[in-house]
Amino acid sequence: GWYGHQTGFTLEAKEVGGRPPRPGSRLATMQAGAPNSHPSAFAAYLRNAGHFRSTGRYTPFIYSGQYYNNNRGVFQWSGHQLNVLKGGITSVYPTTSYIARHSFAYMNMFINGRWVAQSRGPKQTRTWGNIVLPYFYKSNSRINIKMRAHNNYFAHIAGGQWATMSASWLPATDGEVYSGWLTNAHHFSRSSYGGLRTLSFSNTRQNSNGGVFQKVGSAIKVKRAGTITVAASVGVITQRCSYVYLRLEINNRAVSYTLTPRQHQQWGQLNTHFHMRVPANAYVRVKARPLCVKHMANGGMAHLNIRWTKDSVSDAISAHLTNRHVFTTSSRSTNRLMQWRSRIQSSKGWLTLLSNGQLRANRDGLLDVQFNYDVIARTSYNWAGLYVNNRRVKLFMAPRNVRNWAQVWAAHSVYVRRGNTVDLRTNPYTISALDNGIWSTMSAQLTIR
Repeated sequence: GWYGHQTGFTLEAKEVGGRPPRPGSRLATMQAGAPNSHPSAFAAYLRNAGHFRSTGRYTPFIYSGQYYNNNRGVFQWSGHQLNVLKGGITSVYPTTSYIARHSFAYMNMFINGRWVAQSRGPKQTRTWGNIVLPYFYKSNSRINIKMRAHNNYFAHIAGGQWATMSASWLPATDGEVYSGWLTNAHHFSRSSYGGLRTLSFSNTRQNSNGGVFQKVGSAIKVKRAGTITVAASVGVITQRCSYVYLRLEINNRAVSYTLTPRQHQQWGQLNTHFHMRVPANAYVRVKARPLCVKHMANGGMAHLNIRWTKDSVSDAISAHLTNRHVFTTSSRSTNRLMQWRSRIQSSKGWLTLLSNGQLRANRDGLLDVQFNYDVIARTSYNWAGLYVNNRRVKLFMAPRNVRNWAQVWAAHSVYVRRGNTVDLRTNPYTISALDNGIWSTMSAQLTIR
């Protein structure tokens, strides 16, 4: 038999005799609570999409449709904001699908009432776009996070799984955070230089530990071994090229490419996001090609965030897409799993990529996962569903850009039990072209306690 007992914010489940729950059993996979000192996760749907159909107001995004919270001692939605009730490291991933009223739409993020970042999405031609805004922050006490925008910029916003916020929390002793705003946009705007240049995020907004992060020229040096999560978001207007891209390098090795297509002189947003276990004194650089950039934004529209987690409690894995042919040679309208081949193996064995494309956790812990792939859509947009234990929890999309590439970006945080799985699925009928390799990547971090 099974029994459960609650202690504070902890719901512990054990089999009689002291053995742990069987992997995959209902009790093992239930979204149980965790002590306040344990890594924690939160996820919710947008509930006020209709408020953006009117005009003339500065409107909050109300992600009050909570569907996951494994620790109510850490996360609490109240009114227009997400409250993080304990000091620590908070990573937040808000997304929304939209139709813009004007040349672009946007989201602003505020932490404790202070504006920290903005992300933009261009107006599409009679179809939907997607805005994402990942951000990391370390605090010694409770904080609140708000997402806001002026509704004049939106014709429609989707609700439910199309507009979500997920967040993760780590104890302050488990890691550190660096965040900076871009300062050298002038090296990219209206330049004819055809090579790659490094973006310099020199306007430091937070460096929680100078013994971990050091600014070295245009790079960020990570001085201690551990697992890093890198998230960069840059506002651009594209020229000359059909798209502009970011190249993320760790120790002079390209680990990911992400892009945004040319949008008729309108602002778009480049987003890159990656998890990787690194040795001491690793260098992080984000590069772009000035030739393809008409305008690039400095400040809060172009920001870099790096979260470092100490090596003793974390592991990471990354992989490239391998089954493009399944989606580009078929017109089937049933969803198929995207399959990934490991490029940087999980060195501790805490995470495993299965042959069917699913990522399996081999330890209990906090899982932060991201997927991105570039695509040319056959229909008005291509969409992908993110699944946890074969249950869809989020939807992401990229619009059709008439023979031009676009990017699907997906991220999620969830507290998993040993044997739990995460995967990404999409529909071949909506795809005209798709890339394998470094243009389509997944990466994940598992943090234990």
